[in-house]
Amino acid sequence: MTALLGIAESDCERIRDGLTAQPVNTISSLGYVIVGAWILGRVARREVPRRGVGVAFGLAMIAVGLGSVAFHGPGSGAGRFFHDYSIAVLLVVIIAADLISLRRSWVPAAVGAVASAAVLIAFPHSSNSVDATLIVAALVLEVLVYRAGTRPSHHDRVAYGVALTALAIAGTAQLLGRTDASLCEPDSIWQAHGLWHLLTALALGALSIPLLKRTTRAP
Repeated sequence: MTALLGIAESDCERIRDGLTAQPVNTISSLGYVIVGAWILGRVARREVPRRGVGVAFGLAMIAVGLGSVAFHGPGSGAGRFFHDYSIAVLLVVIIAADLISLRRSWVPAAVGAVASAAVLIAFPHSSNSVDATLIVAALVLEVLVYRAGTRPSHHDRVAYGVALTALAIAGTAQLLGRTDASLCEPDSIWQAHGLWHLLTALALGALSIPLLKRTTRAP
């Protein structure tokens, strides 16, 4: 439990002894697993053109969910590392998909993945900085792909709208619901960080719709 103290305690929910330190945050983490399974199901049914990216995206989502369960549940050092690095892997998948769409090599993304692993292994407490850097890179590349590609379909625009709205609400909830913030209720079943889990899973699921449909590279 030592690995959980000082980190997850900022997520408001009271840390308890036992196998599940933060029950609400643990259960809500399964949202990523559900979305990842949904993506893999679409790949299996051949509903997406970019099947390789779909498999990588779905597996990475499931890994994020399991990593979050391991972190908010048992709270071991291994759980924390799995939690942090699985997020980095998911972001690298998105970055690699965008680089391919922009007719760029996937090599920079692979180098980034190796570098991220090296940093997390050598400096485990730097994981937030690594993930933040990858988030910015993924967002910038998504904007570039959106601008460089053909006019998005109505469904794609709706998917982007859902993703952005979900992220905005999730970010607001996370900010206002952290420990010592105005909405924090440590013993409540309504946890802002749990809402963060569910809404970011929804946002990533929505993002997968246009991302997995890109059959041609942007000019």
